[in-house]
Amino acid sequence: MRAERDEARAELDELRTTKPSRHIPRRLLAGTMVVISCVAFLTGSIGIWASRSFLDTAVWVDHVGPLAEDPDVQEALGNRITTELMMVVDPQTLFEEALPERGQILAAPLSGAVEGFVGDQVDKFVASDAFANLWVGINREAHQAAVKVLRGQSEAVEAGDDAVTLNLVPVINQVLAEITSASPELFGRTINIPDVQIDEVPSSAIDKINDAFGTDLPDDFGQITIYDGGTLQEIQDAVALFDRIVWVSVVVFVLSTIGAFAASVDRRRTFFQLAIPAVLILVLLRRAAIRAQDQILQLVPSDGSVPAVEAVTDALLQGLFDGTRLVLWALVAALAVVWITGPGARATATRRRTSAAASAVSGAARERSSDPATVAWLTAHRDALMVAGVVVAVFLLVWSSLSWFGLLVLLALLAAYEIALNRMTAQRGEQPEESGSGIT
Repeated sequence: MRAERDEARAELDELRTTKPSRHIPRRLLAGTMVVISCVAFLTGSIGIWASRSFLDTAVWVDHVGPLAEDPDVQEALGNRITTELMMVVDPQTLFEEALPERGQILAAPLSGAVEGFVGDQVDKFVASDAFANLWVGINREAHQAAVKVLRGQSEAVEAGDDAVTLNLVPVINQVLAEITSASPELFGRTINIPDVQIDEVPSSAIDKINDAFGTDLPDDFGQITIYDGGTLQEIQDAVALFDRIVWVSVVVFVLSTIGAFAASVDRRRTFFQLAIPAVLILVLLRRAAIRAQDQILQLVPSDGSVPAVEAVTDALLQGLFDGTRLVLWALVAALAVVWITGPGARATATRRRTSAAASAVSGAARERSSDPATVAWLTAHRDALMVAGVVVAVFLLVWSSLSWFGLLVLLALLAAYEIALNRMTAQRGEQPEESGSGIT
């Protein structure tokens, strides 16, 4: 304590003899760099996540592909596809033409029965592997087309000229094939189902269905609008600006962070000034994403599609939550390490108490591990204890949603437990058995 007191007095005398103005410019420059770094961290974090989640086709497909197996999404898509299919089947007209005049009163209830049959076929197909493959394909095609349009790389669609859509016509065509196979007499004649590809232009696919079924379907049949043509130019301009801002933010963040440490008088304090705002920014981003999702769900009509929209937004926001969680853990761990290794009185006392506690625990563990009775008990129950460790790990894996980092920590703890148990019980086998003393 006397040595620390003398060191503190020496540092205080040095600070008193140092001219205050000597460090003022560096402090101002470091503070400015810290502010710039925090702002760039905010814009860069949002930009990188949005760019990966919404403008990267591979990431987009990874997020929305599993939605084909979500029951809420299947129900919403099934209802939409059934509604579109009834425009092709049109059982009301069929029954009115087939039934005599007195029997036409049955056209409406019979049409309801046909709609139920069509809905069952749709639900069966939407739950199949064939639909899952189609879903991935149409999303990949739609997203690639959307990104080309948004970045002005598409020759087929010009800004303000058209809209980008998710084309469900190939799915509807597959369901029509299933329906005609299950009930060929439903259309009153033999229908040759056309070949519709997932990358086919929607208008061409609709014309094929019209020719095959003799219908006059609307131009937006089987399509879900992603980007409206009326606002396409504004979105293109925003995406072009966004692409530039993302990389500028990353470069500015790196340079300003390096500049802050280079100009800093106290680099440990500068690290805290950078890391603590970063933690707050990430927490606010997570809360803002949750709030935005709630607002989106409030805008959805209460027609049963709310769970499906919630599943879609969960999938799109999952990357943000996973990424921010990983960075938050890293920052909190770094803050703890920097603080605990610092020269402050509290950090020094914490290190001293932690070292003393660790020494006490280690000594107690060594004492207990060398105790013959303890070692004998562990050896006798080793298999049960090893199985219990695995059971606890499996229980945590099943009943808790661990991140990749949490999974690694759990596996590391399990491995350490098993190794320690093996070492402690191995000592029992290495010790020679004491020969009993007796009188011969």
